[in-house]
Amino acid sequence: MNRGKPVSPPASPPASPCASPTPTLPTAEDWLARIAALDATQPPPTPPRLRNPRKAKRRRAVTIVAMAVLLGLLAIALAVAVQLMWVK
Repeated sequence: MNRGKPVSPPASPPASPCASPTPTLPTAEDWLARIAALDATQPPPTPPRLRNPRKAKRRRAVTIVAMAVLLGLLAIALAVAVQLMWVK
């Protein structure tokens, strides 16, 4: 029992790509033409945004503080190591 549209006969299968008698590979010129066509459709690159100098100064200050903290921790570790050497 078939309700709705009548069933259409199956479509003929598509021709296989190997059906052509002499398949030809694309040449270098074909590839270059394709690449040129693709490049023509691309928008021009946008110029890089200028960095915010305030952010750069703040980032540099944070880096300097972090280095100072690390140097302080290294000094404390060396002092503890020297104290432990004298305990013997």
